[in-house]
Amino acid sequence: MIKIAFAGDLCLSSIKHASDTEISAAFKDIYCTFEPYDLSICNLECSFSLSPVESINMNIPIDRSPSLKGLGIEVFCLANNHVKDSGPAALSEMQDFIKQSDCLSVGAGSNVQTANSMLTLEKGGLIIGVLNVTDASHYGAGENEPGVAVLKKKKLLDRAHKLSKQVDALVVIIHADLEFTNYPAPWRVQLSRELAKYCKVVIHHHSHTLQGIEVHAGCVIAYSLGNFVFPIHRSTYMKNRAGNVDEGMALVVSLDKQNGRIEAKVDEIIPTRIGTNGFLRGVTEKEKYETLQNIDKYSDALSNSYFLRRHHFRLCRAQLKKFLMGIYYTYSKHGLKRAMAYIRVHFSTDQHRNWMKSFFTLGFF
Repeated sequence: MIKIAFAGDLCLSSIKHASDTEISAAFKDIYCTFEPYDLSICNLECSFSLSPVESINMNIPIDRSPSLKGLGIEVFCLANNHVKDSGPAALSEMQDFIKQSDCLSVGAGSNVQTANSMLTLEKGGLIIGVLNVTDASHYGAGENEPGVAVLKKKKLLDRAHKLSKQVDALVVIIHADLEFTNYPAPWRVQLSRELAKYCKVVIHHHSHTLQGIEVHAGCVIAYSLGNFVFPIHRSTYMKNRAGNVDEGMALVVSLDKQNGRIEAKVDEIIPTRIGTNGFLRGVTEKEKYETLQNIDKYSDALSNSYFLRRHHFRLCRAQLKKFLMGIYYTYSKHGLKRAMAYIRVHFSTDQHRNWMKSFFTLGFF
């Protein structure tokens, strides 16, 4: 049997402001979270580069950061909507930095083929495959362009079906959907349950909040692990957001081979909280209890498709209002050309096209 620890969004931009002592203590706290387990996987949602990019809050100069090996995380997921903020060259520099730290990455690459490659590892006699995709299609890799692996539902299902035959257990990790909600879109639930035919674990993130967990057809599905390490208290974007953005968890899943079959189970849920500097802080027993109660509530809702559809439709309606106001504001302040560019940006990525599709189908898709 092996145990895999998963965590959600990890942004290390606070190291630009923290003292060396604070950084050392923060890395140690993260390391201690993952050290007991056979494998650890986390979403690295920031941008490292050799040169500082002051205008990008989530950019980190590589020479300011200790080796990522000190985090105790073996695999970093890069298919997300911030990993290419500093450009394609910086993405390549970031992957080199991860490799130099004696760690692995998945979900991004120098071209579309490498970005979509499955990461394969051997742990405890089991061959584990990891796929990582995102709906941030504006950062997608091209034939000769570094970028991320883009989520296309049918292609992902086809790849999962094919690649699951090459490994003992396939893990699919998805960074997608709307932010600041404790409930997933119906399309993500449907996709995850279809993936369960081929996978043993499906992990989601991007909402910056916790969402429910279920076991479907022998597959552990976690719909969002929340923020793990993130500078939420420095961010005006995160301020006063719904869904408890300072609350996260590390999810431990056990994989056990019995009579030629792999059994996946939720082994442990480790509640986490984010301190004032964006790193982990201590969690009280009361907070642990509250987090576990919240997860139970979010998980119970997964069986109520009517609730999920109505909830998601309301979120999509709010997004549409925000989009229309953005068009009006941009046109009023900057004219028609900028307003048209604003519209093109929104229609150019699956991040926005997905909620638009859900709005016009009343939350079904």
